[in-house]
Parts: sequence; C-alpha cells; structure tokens
Amino acid sequence: MVDVLCVAAHAITRFGWGMQTYRATVRQAVEQLRQSELLAAERVANAVGERLQRAGSMVHAWARQGDTAEEILAAIEQDRPDLVALGPRGRSGLAQLLLGGVSHEVIVATTRPVLVARKPPADAGPLPRHLLLVVDGTLAAETAVDWLVRAAWAAGARVTLLGLLGVSPGVEDDQPTLTSGLTGLVRGDATTALDRLAEPLRRQADTFTIELAIGHPLEGVLRAAEDLECDLIVVARPPRRRGQDPFAEKVVRHASTSVLIVPKT
Repeated sequence: MVDVLCVAAHAITRFGWGMQTYRATVRQAVEQLRQSELLAAERVANAVGERLQRAGSMVHAWARQGDTAEEILAAIEQDRPDLVALGPRGRSGLAQLLLGGVSHEVIVATTRPVLVARKPPADAGPLPRHLLLVVDGTLAAETAVDWLVRAAWAAGARVTLLGLLGVSPGVEDDQPTLTSGLTGLVRGDATTALDRLAEPLRRQADTFTIELAIGHPLEGVLRAAEDLECDLIVVARPPRRRGQDPFAEKVVRHASTSVLIVPKT
C-alpha cells in the first residue's frame, strides 16, 4: 500500500502579521486562494497516485495544507509507514543535487527509513539493480542490513558492501609508511567483519562483493558510487546527538544518486 501526500504550503495565504487589519474582501480573496492551493495539491497527489496504480500499486492519495515538513512528519507519526520516500528538493529552483530544506527536516526528525529519490535511469526497474551499502564503523549498519533483508531489496540484485577505513586528511602524505602498514594490518580483520555482517544479504543477492575505501570517508563513498554506477546508496544512521552532523546526512546531501537512510532506533 502506498500513501501519496502532497502538502500545499502557505505563502501569501498565511494568516499572520497584519492579517487582522485586512478588509473583508481581501480576506475572502485569500481564503479562495488557499482553497485553490489545496486543490492544486490534490491534483498533484492524484496524478502521482495514478502513475503508481499503473505500476501495480494500491494507492491512497490525499493533500494537506500547512507547514510542509510539519505536515509530513505528522502523517509519518500517525501512519508509521515502512518507508518514507521524498524528492531531494522542492520547487525552490535550487540545483537538483542540493538537498531541500523540507527533506532535511524530515530526515533529521523521523525514526523511519527515508528514501531520498533522485531521477532514475530511463531503463530502471521497480527496484534498484545495484545497491551500495556503506559501513562506517558503527553498529547501526546491522539495522540497514536487517531492513534490506526484510524488504527483499537485495533479492536478485548486485550488492556491494563498502567498508570505510577513515584516515585524516594529510596523514597519507605526511606518514605514508605508517598509513600503509596500519591499513594492511586492519584490512583482513575488516573484511572478515564485513563478510560476517552481510551474510544475510549474500544469500539474497545475485552477486555480492566487498570493497574497502581508505581515506576520507565521504569522498570514498561518492567515488565508489560513481565508479560502480550504483542505483542506490544505503547508509545507516546512529541515534542523533546534539551538535552532530551525522555521516548519513552528509552522504544524502552530496550524493548524486538516490540514498536510503535507515535510522537505528
């Protein structure tokens, strides 16, 4: 079952500063515009719902009016969906690669898995054909593996497990011998740990490989996603702490492909 929600955000129709002194005719015009905004949102939701129905999904489409992020989060809290799918941006005119403010607010606030879906290739199927699962050293990665197995997104797909061995910028140049020796020592242990972590995915996937990225973690993920031409980056997110900028949010902010964020709760 797919719920399609389109939110009509208030613009000039927001009853705020100065509205109490508006003439009755102005207030009436504003109310008519609000109704037009809501009807437009309903048309968008219905159009998306029809496309999903043609693809074989059962759909419930509806619209709300208000603050966009607040309305989406309220719907998530009420319905507790298995997955929240968002576009990377709204209609603000910003470049597509930038993450929109609403999408970021939802990602930060919700405990449900969020798919930030960028435009797929023309020949894309209903599910990703090549998944890049990122493991950044936290135990939260187990949550992402469990979700993928339950959802069967890895079934018949190509799965690449990317382990990140972070090295601070400049260390590789300043201490090349030390860096090379250390990464050589941990490479075998890291591969063994990754292999054990991903055993459930290996049983589902059509092909399965393990890669290690040594160096700057974010650069390693973006480079691997481009080199491997993956359809989807999957990254887990540990519980958020005050003042942190979680790695998963950095990935979704900078990646040019779709990203699935699976929070550890």
